[in-house]
Amino acid sequence: TLAELVNSGMALEDVLPFFTSNVADLLRLTYRGRIAPGCSADLVLLNEECRVESVMVAGRWHILDGTAVIRGQFETAQLEKN
Repeated sequence: TLAELVNSGMALEDVLPFFTSNVADLLRLTYRGRIAPGCSADLVLLNEECRVESVMVAGRWHILDGTAVIRGQFETAQLEKN
């Protein structure tokens, strides 16, 4: 959806709040959805096609350059079975 909106000519800075701060505000999560002092360091880095490249959660990279750096409990269990 983000890519479609940007590709239709809308500016990224006008579209992002629909996916970030507006959602956080609706859920009353004042420390989420924006980059500011005291907020959680959750970031999603997009490439030029608006595809996810990297993800940071609580200040730690979970996906970096398209590769999972931190795996969850279920992902780890699935890897051990294979």
